[in-house]
Amino acid sequence: MAEDNLKVQTPDGIREIAVEGSPDRTEGTIDQRMVVVTRAGPVDDQNPLPTKVSGTASVAEASTGRIDATTDSYEIMNANAERRSFMIYNEGPGVMYVAFGPEAHQTQYAFKLNAGDFYESTAPTYTGPVHAIWDETGGHATFTYTHDSLV
Repeated sequence: MAEDNLKVQTPDGIREIAVEGSPDRTEGTIDQRMVVVTRAGPVDDQNPLPTKVSGTASVAEASTGRIDATTDSYEIMNANAERRSFMIYNEGPGVMYVAFGPEAHQTQYAFKLNAGDFYESTAPTYTGPVHAIWDETGGHATFTYTHDSLV
């Protein structure tokens, strides 16, 4: 195998993909072209790369909301199996306690947001109900969540 070629592990063993080009050191970029070869020969307009698509196509949509700060636990997002991500911004003067599940408490929560703090979920995203409670009233929080919409 040539030293500059890309080596790829396949079910049949290690295969080589030719990489052509050279670094352009004056601009600080690398100009390279990758040549992909299938059993039928090089990939081009007459011999496209075979692909397999499975599942249902979807497009993410966003929903937003605003909730006034309350010292009682309040559901800010209901359970949604299609939820991809969510963001919460505490725009109130107090501390916002956020819980995953049926209820939030100031002593039992998933995370807390001080005044002006922002939270963005990580993958995999929690899809159950989200509750919040504050240590004082007089502000609000805004939230946005993305979800799937079947097409």
